[in-house]
Amino acid sequence: MEAELVLSCVSTDLHYLDPPWVVDENTIYKYVIGFINNKSRYIIHFEFLKEKTAICCALALKNCIEKVPGKRFAILHCDNGGEFNAEFK
Repeated sequence: MEAELVLSCVSTDLHYLDPPWVVDENTIYKYVIGFINNKSRYIIHFEFLKEKTAICCALALKNCIEKVPGKRFAILHCDNGGEFNAEFK
């Protein structure tokens, strides 16, 4: 997918960390999620996640959007892996 304007298309993916990143016995990160600007190919934002839930991924997306004030993403491109699929109440 070609991006004509900066941040017109942002790609995201979630990866399993093998082995997990252990900070201490109470903090173990098993996943990393990244958001990449398709125009420049630079990483806009990444976060380590403890679990693979839609809430964790949505919060990572919120944090990514907050890092780019005054800008909007026209398209968020993912591989349909399910990380953003859930019922929000």
